[in-house]
Order: sequence, then C-alpha cells, then structure tokens
Amino acid sequence: YQRRVHGGRKPFKKMSRLATLLLKSRVIPLAHQLEKTMHTMVRADFENYETPFLEEDAMNFYQAQFYTFALRRWRIDESLFSKTELEAFRAAQEKLERFRELHDFLENMHQFVWETRTLYFHITRQLFSSNFWWRRPSTTHAFEEDVDESLKKFAGILEELKDNPEWLMKVKNEGGIYLHLIYNSLCVDDRFKTIFEKIDPHFYFK
Repeated sequence: YQRRVHGGRKPFKKMSRLATLLLKSRVIPLAHQLEKTMHTMVRADFENYETPFLEEDAMNFYQAQFYTFALRRWRIDESLFSKTELEAFRAAQEKLERFRELHDFLENMHQFVWETRTLYFHITRQLFSSNFWWRRPSTTHAFEEDVDESLKKFAGILEELKDNPEWLMKVKNEGGIYLHLIYNSLCVDDRFKTIFEKIDPHFYFK
C-alpha cells in the first residue's frame, strides 16, 4: 500500500503489521527517555554536541534519530492500537518531533561553528605569514566575502532567536566564538575595518 504526498514526490507508506507492532514497542518506551536526552543536547556545546552521546546514553540518542526518520516516512496501522496505546503513541510522536527540531537546530549550529572555525584558522594563518599572495587584493577580497557571508548567517540566526533570550545568549557565546576571534584579529588592521562597519560587536559577541 502506498500513496503520494507533497505533490507526488515523496512516498508515504503504510507499515506492515510486524513493523507497526515493532515500532509501537520501541517508540512509546523511548519517548519516556527523551527528556533526559534532550536536556543533555541543550547543555552540550555546538562545536561537538554529539560528544556526550559517544560516552553515555548513545542508544537513546541514535534510536531517536532513526525512529524520527521512520515516522516521517511511514504510516502506522492504527487498527493494531488500543485507544490508550494510540494516545501514548501520538504523544511519543510529538516528543520525537520536538527532538528532531532540536537536533536539526544543533546540527545547523554545529556546521556553522565548524565553517567559521575553518575560516578563522585560514585567516590567521595567512594574516601572520609573509605570503606574497595574501597581500594581493583578489585574495583579500575572497576572504572578505566569506566573512561577510558568515556575518549575515549569524545575523539571521540571532534575529530568529530574538524572543528566546536563553538560546540567544548561548548562540552568542558558542555559535559566534570564531567570528569573534576573526573580529579581534582583523579589526586592528585598517585594511579590514570595513568588513565590520555594519555590525555592532557589543550585540553580536558576548
């Protein structure tokens, strides 16, 4: 059995009896552990947010990722659930969806931090070298574009979080750490001050 959703591009399949019973037996109990898992995720730093799960509680974290994916692609057979079981399953689905949203946000921040980390090391390596090519306007212009793009991304993230002060502060402290280091490295050089003319460093960095 199969029907199409989202304009006929993605399959949305009904699970077999065995698969439904297996999912029911795993998802409902897993949901009871997700609050602890998400609490650990929130406390982890963006740069290496999966590290705590490599040391402990790895099963719940990676199972949650798998079952979130499965539930977004497959439709359960509700006839195999009692009313109470179905209510518990729907509640577990909602919790898994919250897990997915948190995981996606942390993964995006993880990628952003590593992008700016790479950019920071590239800039400082070139800035303090005697490399002739670093002095060329075309080379300087290329990294200025990279910094500007990163600043725009960061500004967009801060704008989305403006009504959530706790996450806003965490993003400023952890998400902007390498942008802050880039700013400190370049703002003392008159050649690069124009990169940061449009930002308020007191707002962007804490």
